[in-house]
Amino acid sequence: MAPEAMEEAVTKFLSADPPAILLLVYTTNILPAVLMKGSIDCSIYWGLNSPLKQAKKNRSLINCATTIVIMTTLQQRGISAATDIKKHPSFTIPLDFTENSLLAPMRNKTRSFLMLDKGLVKELYTNRVYGVGAIPRNSLSAEDAARRANQYAARVLLHGDPADGSKIFPPVDGRPLVPRSAVEKFKLQPAVDAGLLTVILENTCLGNLRVEQLSSLAHAADCLANAATALSEAARAVTESLTSETESKSEQDDEKDTASARDSTPENPELPTDLNLILLNPAPDPIAPPTESEIDQSEGHREEAGLIEELLLKGQITGTENNEPMSWEATETEEAHATNNINLVEPAEESQEPDVTSNNLHAELPAEVDDGVGRRTDISGIPAETEPLIDPEQSYRIVVENEADVLLWLCALVQKDQRIICYMPCGTPPLAFYKRLVESVTNVPVYFPERMGSARRDAAYKKYLESDNSVVLIPGTLSPNIVMEGANTWVIHVGWPPNRERYVAQIKNHQAKHNVILACTSDVNLYPSSVPLMAQTLTWPKDGDSVNALRQLFDQSLANVPDDLKEKVYALYIS
Repeated sequence: MAPEAMEEAVTKFLSADPPAILLLVYTTNILPAVLMKGSIDCSIYWGLNSPLKQAKKNRSLINCATTIVIMTTLQQRGISAATDIKKHPSFTIPLDFTENSLLAPMRNKTRSFLMLDKGLVKELYTNRVYGVGAIPRNSLSAEDAARRANQYAARVLLHGDPADGSKIFPPVDGRPLVPRSAVEKFKLQPAVDAGLLTVILENTCLGNLRVEQLSSLAHAADCLANAATALSEAARAVTESLTSETESKSEQDDEKDTASARDSTPENPELPTDLNLILLNPAPDPIAPPTESEIDQSEGHREEAGLIEELLLKGQITGTENNEPMSWEATETEEAHATNNINLVEPAEESQEPDVTSNNLHAELPAEVDDGVGRRTDISGIPAETEPLIDPEQSYRIVVENEADVLLWLCALVQKDQRIICYMPCGTPPLAFYKRLVESVTNVPVYFPERMGSARRDAAYKKYLESDNSVVLIPGTLSPNIVMEGANTWVIHVGWPPNRERYVAQIKNHQAKHNVILACTSDVNLYPSSVPLMAQTLTWPKDGDSVNALRQLFDQSLANVPDDLKEKVYALYIS
């Protein structure tokens, strides 16, 4: 937005009769000075990293009584321990899904509006398809792009298949159609063939998608304004009702929660604004986080992917045979955290034990293997006892309730003197992030080559896997020609393989002694391949003691990863 247009919008906002709402994109860097002179009741930010940084930055630029940051449970896990975050006094309200909830009227209005305005739903869904479609197909398959768009439609717009939606707030109508132009532009025909996208007939197309998107944004702004008005009223009522009875108790609790997380370098002790973090935790059925979906951001996705590669792949490993650590270290300007309290609503649920089963890819399903009580020796020093036997002729699965535990289990499976091929559910740019995390937790060197021709790439993988104590990361869409020999060879698929045939081909091709799928229960309905794969694998027969022993080290290692890197990887993940 041009500075003049921004100034005009802010002036109208400040002169309007309350309640009034000003909508700005979270990447807005320059704010009019008039915002410091006016009086604003509340600023709300949605998301991690960039929104959180903007919230801190804007405290000195906006004369605001209260600042609130809303995020999901998954996003909250990426917050560094050295922050001034505390729980919001009203943290339980977003988690109340009953008819008596203070947010129930707002939810009912939103549902009714989405049922009535099919045009808006279709336009927003089209925008979402353009957003995920702009990601290159070698980083995100057509089927996965469609699944993300469909999950957004079912969970946010309440239109789609029940399997894609929320159990608490299921879809109210069927999945919207997608323009043929989007399918052709972003090579999404495989998703159409798989039944994941339904194309609009030519005589019903709206024609100019750009005009449609602009209309959609304007319409969406009106809807958000109406919704925010009701939300403002509900929030005011909540504040008034809870302040008197919870103020003293919440202050005591907050002091305990944040005593160890205070920064020793205050940002500006004179600023009056608190940062209040409200954590949305609709567990066990999380709502997919919304993302920017304007067509103008298509180029932004490509540029950001390039920036990530430049940042993460700079100084890419060429001498990893010597087990040298990764040469790059991202630098990050340290932020001075304000002494103002940041309120955090934190989930109460702990991660549950994973499903532990296995099945021969080619043989009849045998009886289930009982969970073993023996413990294995792991990198945390857990003493070895009698271990459950692992059948090299079987493929296994480890299915966890908490998506954040998938990478934790991966680190627990990585042991000394193993040779591991690990298929990751992403393209090349985020692999450096996963490499850094796994190496810091396991002390085992991890390798992935720069983007190159398939012949050179396969040769690089083979050379690295010649020695024990080696892990290679491979994008899930690739199938390198690598044959592994020896009892210490592993193939681990992180996330449900989207294509069963490709998964079977990879297993047969590598001939590893151990094959494991690491996935989350919430993703089962997103991947049709998960059902046959569940029937072809057995539950992992070992217990989770080594995982629990690693949890503290894993959380600390994850917290030590620079926020800028996590932000860029997360942007690709939700795109």
